[in-house]
Amino acid sequence: MIEKLRERIQEVATVSEALWNEIQLNAEIVSLKKNEILIPYGAKDKNVYVILSGCLESSLRMTSGKSHSVWFYFEHFFDVVVAMDSYFMDEPTKYQFRALESTTVVIQEKTLVDSLLERYLSFNQFFRYDIAYHLALIYEINAYRLTHAPLDFFSYLNTQYNALFYRIPANKMADFIGISPEWFSKLQRRTNS
Repeated sequence: MIEKLRERIQEVATVSEALWNEIQLNAEIVSLKKNEILIPYGAKDKNVYVILSGCLESSLRMTSGKSHSVWFYFEHFFDVVVAMDSYFMDEPTKYQFRALESTTVVIQEKTLVDSLLERYLSFNQFFRYDIAYHLALIYEINAYRLTHAPLDFFSYLNTQYNALFYRIPANKMADFIGISPEWFSKLQRRTNS
């Protein structure tokens, strides 16, 4: 199963045998059950997680105490998971990452990732490209969400990121879009007819 990680990196950069040996030797593969938490609110998490199979939800706790879905990750679509505030700013994370289905991830510690980035140009190219690409996409999606009505945002996601509608539970998609589950179901029926 870890070969999926090699294929994933090779989409962007060449993976030498030396690099791959280090990744394999230091990789921890963890399986999560549905609803199991990978990273809890308030954790100082310095790991990089690559999803080999399954799906994770990132949520943010509001001042009311209620959690709100802010993004989703699954294999071949935003499959690299990092608690950005912990990883880059050394702060306890404001986010929680929970499995929405049985999920398998490869864990790499930040110290190893930093070492690989320094020693392997191809891995550095992959990491920089992947982070920049996915951050740009999330930025664009969130900008669209902030500047458009929920119905327009629903249509945008349905057109541009239709895979979300097949993998993410309806109640989580409704929460992410900012509408009730009932309204979400009506929109889905209208779109599918």
